Order: sequence, then C-alpha cells, then structure tokens
Amino acid sequence: APPLDEQDWHSPSFDREGKRLTFVSNCKGKACSAVAKGSHIAVLDIETKEFRQISNGKQEIEVVSFSYVKKEPLRLSPPGYSGKIVRGTPVFSLDGDRIYYMAGTGSGSDIFWQQFNDFSWLNVLDLTAASSSYAASDKLVQKLDQSAVMYKGGGRIAVIGEDRLIFSGGNTLGLHYRGVNAYHPSAFFYDVTKEKLGLALSAKNLPVDPRFPVDSFYVTRILTASNDGQKIAFIRGFSDIVSIIESGKFRDIISASDLGLEAINYIALSGDGKTLVITPPFVSAPPLISTDQDTFWVMNMDSGSIKKLPLRSLLRKAIENRQPVERI
Repeated sequence: APPLDEQDWHSPSFDREGKRLTFVSNCKGKACSAVAKGSHIAVLDIETKEFRQISNGKQEIEVVSFSYVKKEPLRLSPPGYSGKIVRGTPVFSLDGDRIYYMAGTGSGSDIFWQQFNDFSWLNVLDLTAASSSYAASDKLVQKLDQSAVMYKGGGRIAVIGEDRLIFSGGNTLGLHYRGVNAYHPSAFFYDVTKEKLGLALSAKNLPVDPRFPVDSFYVTRILTASNDGQKIAFIRGFSDIVSIIESGKFRDIISASDLGLEAINYIALSGDGKTLVITPPFVSAPPLISTDQDTFWVMNMDSGSIKKLPLRSLLRKAIENRQPVERI
C-alpha cells in the first residue's frame, strides 16, 4: 500500500528482468511533503520491497506549449517545477538505466490521466546521472525540429527491440504543418540511440475505418509490443477494434462486439508476444476504477483461443486481506 492516505500509485511497468516496477506515485493531500507532492516517477524493488521516488517536487524541468497563430512551431513555456508537472506511463529502457515517461502541465494525476490530456511530451530520467538535489537527471526528449508532435491516445509507451519506443501521436499545428499532416499520423517511433523521431503508423500504412471521414485525423491508442518488436498490438477505431502488425503485416484480431462490449479500454501484449490481455471499459469514476471491472480476457496469440477470467473478485480479496493476487 502507498505510505500515505493522500497518495495513489498507477501506470505500473516492469523492467525486462521482472525485478523492478516503475510507476507514477501521485500525492495530492496536505500531508504530502514538498518533495512528494504532485505526480512523480517511482521505482519498487520486487524482492526487497524498497520504494524510491525518482523525481523530486522541487526539481525544475522543461515543458512545452504552442501558439497556433503562426505557421511555424513556437516554443512558449519556460521550465516548470516538477511538482506542477503531470506524469504518466513510465517504462524502463532495455538496459534499465533510463525511464521514459509522458509529461505535461496540469493540476492532477488521476489514473490514466493521459486519456484526458491532449498535450503531453516525452521525457527521460537517467538513473545513472544522480544530482545533488534529486535522484536522477531529467530531460525533455522533444527537439525543436520535432516540436510539431504531441503524444496522445492513452499515453502508452512501448519499448521494442533494443533501441526504439513506439507511442500514439499527432501534430499540434494541424494543417499548418504539412510535412506531418499529409500522413495523418497516429503513432511515432523514437530511436533512443539516434535521438530521432520517425513515423510509425499513419493513413498510409493502416486501413482507414469507414466510419471516419477520409480526411479526418486517424487515431490509434494503447500501443503494446513484444520485446523483439515483431508484434505491435493496438486499439483503433472508436476504441472497439484490436489490431496487430506482425512482421510488417497488418490484421484485425478481435472487436468489442465479439466480446459483447461497447468498447475496449486497455490491452497488454506479453514480452514473448504469445499472450494478449484485454480489459473492458470502466463503469465508475476514480478512485474506484481499479476494482470496477468484473472480468478480463486472455487471448492465446498462437491458437487465437480466448478465455474470460474474473478480475474484481480477485482484486477485492487482495485488498481486503492485504495479500498478493494469486497467479492465474
């Protein structure tokens, strides 16, 4: 359990060895210290249960906003203090030395805040470069020549292979930024060695849903990938189609109607690419949404078989008994 009643933890992600968990530690109440207040990146050692907050509420980091008046990107925001920055969906790099996460300005950090935040930017925490004032050095990945790109669509970041990230995205400048807009982008690669953005998914390499106008912005969300990057799964359409690109070939896997749902909330692909987990939409609002889903689905990616399993009962049992959820 979080150490303070005013604190909640969300958006967890394991490192490749499964020994550490990184997540957002959010503290809003009066009991929060100046260092802990706000949304911060934290790490939990699975074996020792050691909790470590990596970012610091007094740390100054760079954030970005734009003017839509001019036809060129214009950086407006000065650096902001870490306690006022909203963070989400942290992931470890392959070697475990860095944590990539989304950052934006805001007043809160509710679970899955990225779904409601149109402006979020890719940041990285270098765990090997400690500072006297905070646990790791933080920098904005965004470059001026890349500043027409914003990250959205659920805020999920996936690490693929040894040197790339993939995440949902669009451009902030609409029709003014022809070089990006011409492709109707919906996802971008980030090469961590070359520090360069590249187009991943767009109207050029994805089937266009007939329910969308041809010239509209085409959106994918909640991208998740196998460790080798050979399988990239995501939600497209009106949150109701799960699709996959496998070895460069696109296909739809399953839809919300196939599961008797109106929409699909979240998916996660296992590191070996053999298992896909699907969760239904939330019924209630925070802070109860973690125990709101009665069931979830597990799909075998080799056979295509799918089974429905209980979720709410397992979570309630774990919370009430303070015991770990049993492995299914």
